[in-house]
Amino acid sequence: MVSLRMTATCASKTSRWAAMAWVCCLLMAAPATALVVEDHGPFSVSFYGAGDGGSDTGVVGDQDWTLQQRQDVAASVDIWASHITDTPGRQIQLHVFWSELDSYGTNVLGGSASRRTWDGNTIWNAGEYVWREGVNYASSVNFDTFVQLDITAAGVGGGWNFGSGNPAGNAIDFRSVISHELGHSLGFSDSYDASRKDFGWVGPPVRYAGLTEWDKFLIDSDGTTAPAGGGRARDFNATDDPVFWTGPLANDYYGQPVPIYAPDPFAQGSSMAHVDQASLSYALMSPWISTGQSLRDPIGVEWKMMQDMGWSVVFALGDFDEDGDIDSDDINLLCDNVGDPAFDVDGDNDADEDDLIYLVENLVELSDGSGRVGTQRGDFNLDGVVNATDLAIMKDTFGASGVGYAGGNANCDTVVNATDLAILKANFGFSAPTGGGVPEPATLGLLALASFALLKRQRRQLADRR
Repeated sequence: MVSLRMTATCASKTSRWAAMAWVCCLLMAAPATALVVEDHGPFSVSFYGAGDGGSDTGVVGDQDWTLQQRQDVAASVDIWASHITDTPGRQIQLHVFWSELDSYGTNVLGGSASRRTWDGNTIWNAGEYVWREGVNYASSVNFDTFVQLDITAAGVGGGWNFGSGNPAGNAIDFRSVISHELGHSLGFSDSYDASRKDFGWVGPPVRYAGLTEWDKFLIDSDGTTAPAGGGRARDFNATDDPVFWTGPLANDYYGQPVPIYAPDPFAQGSSMAHVDQASLSYALMSPWISTGQSLRDPIGVEWKMMQDMGWSVVFALGDFDEDGDIDSDDINLLCDNVGDPAFDVDGDNDADEDDLIYLVENLVELSDGSGRVGTQRGDFNLDGVVNATDLAIMKDTFGASGVGYAGGNANCDTVVNATDLAILKANFGFSAPTGGGVPEPATLGLLALASFALLKRQRRQLADRR
């Protein structure tokens, strides 16, 4: 497994280039066409093909975009747009390019940059200003943010993984990288200048512009924060490894201040603009991604960070832990709160086994990255199939108590027993269709489950995935 870096193509933050800030954005690790422009919700996306110029970024495309690649960008936009309810003042102008990024390092997958505006107290990336603040922001250039992707996926053997499926073990997931770079444009972005050791200064002429919403929640282990009002930040330890985020919603969700990537030595374009790799390697906004890894959606604490920064975020029916997906954790939460109308998903104003069935059959997201929803009870790994793998999960915990859904407990009684076995048996052979929907399960077929109850069980608790 190869790990590659997501970092930023950062120009000097002390020089104002048309109010441009390079914001944290190198993610490490058909016949020729003209420029293609597509509208995708809050974004107007310009896909620059081979030789296409005309972007005020000054970047020229090195390779054309296929239909699948454009669809992947649209899917990544939708990941953010499906949870954010703020109304943009206009569409955000996003320019995307295939480029050769070896000049930034041979392990760089992608990078992004955004125009910035400020009022002396707050600095906004253009995407934040337009979407979160709802401002019809006039611009002297034709883009708000842009993303460059490395043509060779930093030279990994399997290249890029395109489409909805999960990447092979030697490939880099394209949608994960796009989603990550969009996150920087929407606020995962600092204003720290390592050469001056300060926050929020722009120029020439050199002047104080304010702090990003992200900056306002940063603190080092000695309790030093980013100074508001133009004070120098010489005492702030930007190589504290890590620094921390103090947003109240994120801290409450995470259980403590959220660690932020701040390695020693300082990594220009990556430091202070990602969650910490050591603690949150499974997060979308971590600085590194590995081959075979799919990190397409913000995790729960990242959505809470968005809320701390002022975004209006909505969570789907059944997403009880508000982490942006519906999985076995949500099934367990429903079971832990049977009788509470707040956990009603079938519309009858109570929470009972009918809600469990509805959640599993209609709302839960499959684990294969396809975007499909709905399976049957007994599909403990949520891969859309009730098969021998699920039976093996149940065998491992049969007879144990305190076990959640992912450990083989198909109902809400906390004990893996004959009742759960009967549920699995009834649904054995089920396979979720590729087009969605939940058909009737197949007959049991070859496995004789009756003998299963005679097997010796290993009793253990299933550890929480976080």
